[in-house]
Amino acid sequence: MKIDLFKDKYLDLLFINNRSLAYFKITQEKAKIKVLKSEKIEAEIYSQGAFRLSNLESAVQTLLKKHKLTELGIVLNIPNVIFQRINLPRGTSAKEAIINYLKTNFPLAIEKYALFYKEDKYRSLPTLATFNIFLISKEIIDLILSITERYGLTPLFITPTAEIFYQYLVNKTILDFNEDYLVFVLTENNLVSFLIKNLRLEKIILEEYLPERIDLELALNRIYDFLRPELKPTTRILLFLEQQIELTNIEQQKFFFPITINALLEGAYFAFTNILADRQIVDFVPLKNYTIYFLNRLPAALTFLSLYVLPLIFLASISFFILQNKFNKEITTLSAQIKTVPSIQNQTDLENLIKITSLIKPDIIDRFLVVNKIKKFPLDKIEFNHQEVIFSLKFDQKEQEKIKFEISQELPKAKLIEETSEADMVKLKYSF
Repeated sequence: MKIDLFKDKYLDLLFINNRSLAYFKITQEKAKIKVLKSEKIEAEIYSQGAFRLSNLESAVQTLLKKHKLTELGIVLNIPNVIFQRINLPRGTSAKEAIINYLKTNFPLAIEKYALFYKEDKYRSLPTLATFNIFLISKEIIDLILSITERYGLTPLFITPTAEIFYQYLVNKTILDFNEDYLVFVLTENNLVSFLIKNLRLEKIILEEYLPERIDLELALNRIYDFLRPELKPTTRILLFLEQQIELTNIEQQKFFFPITINALLEGAYFAFTNILADRQIVDFVPLKNYTIYFLNRLPAALTFLSLYVLPLIFLASISFFILQNKFNKEITTLSAQIKTVPSIQNQTDLENLIKITSLIKPDIIDRFLVVNKIKKFPLDKIEFNHQEVIFSLKFDQKEQEKIKFEISQELPKAKLIEETSEADMVKLKYSF
């Protein structure tokens, strides 16, 4: 689905971090992400389980004083997202079945959470469906939407860091289908852990990381020990950290990658292109992504109409009126050239005209028109009566066949009633 008709593919990104609001305006040039604008505003937005709306709104106000936002994607780099993977029997509505399951098995009130679910079709069975479920406090989503509405912003997507980093891992082909991975990503005091098997998410753990309270190696080992029963000896450990650490407790092979903002920007742009292609991503915006995208592009569409279509309509209208005026003048000229029929002077003349015309029958007129057709033949005699026209032709005997043929062509209704010969001459009599 290509709906990007009026602008280049620019994307405004807001990263809502625990202790800051980061803004990037990006585009893609030759398969590389180009940062056009960036801004970072320090603010304590999330801390110790509390989401501070007033700090987020103040940071957004500061940002909008410096930058104009267009295509807006929001990334939640906070540890409030909950991930679950469940199997449910098919038959009823998927959403209804998931909500009923969570009401029974989820320890918190499901009504207070915004829900996103996606079926893993590669692991589903004809009678059993596998779903990846993402939950986040509905209050947080409602607060973000209220801010964007208040300042005239329409988000294309609201997605967690886990989704955009997963998009980065898959699209950059860092992962292999036949391998299992445990991935750790540390960004802006938010620690995200993925357990991935055959490119499918099995577990996602998010938590706030406070370096002043806990050592990073201890935090990683705690998550590793929790997931150890599900790991294989061949499971690869991928660590996206600012600095390399020992992690002597981890037995599997480790791979270190320096975490950079560019990885997150690429992941966010992959999510954006998925929206343009109408492919599903983890998203907490209540409207369809491509509907929002179209609404954002509507002012550009109106601009296109005002700049191109409306002038064309105006020119077409002027041309129509000019041609119509010219045609009216031609009609007036032709009307003046038509001879007028003499006017009837009195009632008696009118009655006589009606009487004469009523006596004229179409077949009588046809008979008189015969004269125009037979005058080119060697006419000997012609007679008229109220029923028919009788005419005779006299010509040299050598032309007999020719004249008979021509008569049949010119006067197909004429009937040969008499044929006589005298010396070298032939006489034919026809009735019509």
